[in-house]
Amino acid sequence: MSSVSSPGTYQRIAFRLTQELDDGRIAEGSRLPSERELAARFQVARATVRAALELLRDQGLVVTSRRGTFAARAYEASGPDRQKKAAPSPFLVASGRGAVSGYLFVASVRPSLADHLGLVQGSAALHYRHSVQDPLTGIRQRAVTYFTSVALTEIPQLFRYLPRIPVADPDLSAFSAWCQGAGLTPGVSESVTFTPADSPHPSAAPQLAVRRWCHDQHERLLCLTELDLPRGEVTLEYAGHASMRAARRSHRPQAAHAAQPAGPERAGV
Repeated sequence: MSSVSSPGTYQRIAFRLTQELDDGRIAEGSRLPSERELAARFQVARATVRAALELLRDQGLVVTSRRGTFAARAYEASGPDRQKKAAPSPFLVASGRGAVSGYLFVASVRPSLADHLGLVQGSAALHYRHSVQDPLTGIRQRAVTYFTSVALTEIPQLFRYLPRIPVADPDLSAFSAWCQGAGLTPGVSESVTFTPADSPHPSAAPQLAVRRWCHDQHERLLCLTELDLPRGEVTLEYAGHASMRAARRSHRPQAAHAAQPAGPERAGV
């Protein structure tokens, strides 16, 4: 068979699969049977199964990647009141009327970062240099994200940027959804490293380094973001899903950071 069996058949198959999502028979994030297996189960053409899966994708219940079709991890089995869970972002996020501007390119990484990224020293990595300006204070925060080979291998939407490099203002806002579509569960944590001044001179200031780490459920690093902090006294405010905002308070060469960082502190920064 090569055509859709009947106008209502694929809707009935989609309804049956939705029931299995609702009651947990198809677990969140698990892979659905192949089109061939579903066609044999429901005794229909593969085109009919394909139409049913497309309907579920349109409803946000499943996602499809090169590895197959998966139950969306953002899915909540709550009948007509389904909602999608907000996933954390490894990048800077604009607030209010602010907008993120950025640049995607490939370049070598510092030796101190190569080990974190699983690279041989001197190797190149995909960089995302981006910034966002607070519309109220006018302060512009900058950051650079380094992607690992795991991210490029597992996330096709990210990999497709490589032939077009360099790319100005790429839209990476759906990165977390891309991860979920590839069967990955992204988790974001941040590390704050304080380095005392190496000189007693009054002009010598301590250093504060902030990094945002994005791992999948297998503890594989997907990307690492280094955040540049504005000069002067800095307060790091943590609010929900490890989002961090830096605000300049004065021009004194001092630094302070909020308690309760979003993730476990990592050494070797």
